Amino acid sequence: GVTTASLKSDAASKYTNYTITYTANNLVINPRPVTYTVGSQSRTYGDVPATYTGTFSNVVNNDSLGTNTTLAQDKYTLKNASPDAITNEAKTNAGSYTILANDSAVQALITNPNYKLGTNTSGTLTVNKLGITYTADNKTKVYGEANPEYTGSFNGTILDGDATGE
Repeated sequence: GVTTASLKSDAASKYTNYTITYTANNLVINPRPVTYTVGSQSRTYGDVPATYTGTFSNVVNNDSLGTNTTLAQDKYTLKNASPDAITNEAKTNAGSYTILANDSAVQALITNPNYKLGTNTSGTLTVNKLGITYTADNKTKVYGEANPEYTGSFNGTILDGDATGE
């Protein structure tokens, strides 16, 4: 927290030819602002989501911020261009998302009164597309007749519930 200390000069020992009248003043020591940075992640569509993480910086003197500086998973929010939160699951659509940590939850991790949350920096989750191959079946036709039905097959994993477009 904020600490106040009285300040008084040692000028008397340096200026022996003067009578010095002291006016004490205060030194206010404010908590040091720290930065919490959410770790960025990358995975492929269908992979099990990784655990969110974050780190503190701007801590001095090998100080500890508190006994537990691990933010609970439900204190992170995943967002894209929509204002609504996204659920981070295996079938989160391919794309880029912002990972946000809840300010008050991060501040609650800091129990050392000499520190406070200054900046909370978001991370990025990149969900890459899952690669698959579609192989068309060979077909034949006689000139002038209707085209045969096009068929083929996917080689790779199509997740349950995803449409193949076949």
